[in-house]
Amino acid sequence: FPVTIERPETLFESSEAAERSSVYPRYAEGRKVVARYVRFTALSLVPEPRQKARFIFCLGEIMVFSGGRNVALGAAVLAPASAESNPAWAVRHLVDGCHAMGIPSVPASSISNGWHSEIFKSPDQTSWVQLEFPQQEFIREIRLVPAHPADYPDRAGFGFPVRFKVETATDQNFSNPSLVYDSTERDFLNPEDTPVGFAFPE
Repeated sequence: FPVTIERPETLFESSEAAERSSVYPRYAEGRKVVARYVRFTALSLVPEPRQKARFIFCLGEIMVFSGGRNVALGAAVLAPASAESNPAWAVRHLVDGCHAMGIPSVPASSISNGWHSEIFKSPDQTSWVQLEFPQQEFIREIRLVPAHPADYPDRAGFGFPVRFKVETATDQNFSNPSLVYDSTERDFLNPEDTPVGFAFPE
């Protein structure tokens, strides 16, 4: 719902001297702020590689969580000084759910690798996995988390399909499914360790 903000509230502010390099995404606590807009402002830019006289500002993704859901997924983005160079650089990539790193948390050890299909002799075989809830749920977002098995540490995105589709239904036979995402006509780039999200309109 629309919210009127009388004054902006700063959630996070840093300086170059105070920052430490990190392999994890930067996380800022929201402190239960209610807002309709989130703005990230860069106050000091970095030199473009091999171009010391040119300076840039780049982000892989902006995620805003509310109740465990990334409400920024698919949001409208305003960036007046934007260099659009599809498919590599585009303002829509800030909220497309695909980025070079995982979710903003320190990874913990796991006793499992996830789920593994049976092994087929042809890439054209169809294999699926289906979830069933105790009752019908109002779905706001679906996230696919690629596998990265501990016994194959160099294989991020292990077994992630080249082509796939995501559907929902009200019956277990999927007699009248609703299509959420379809990449059956073109290959999907392996996301490696990046969760792939699909948001539903409110």
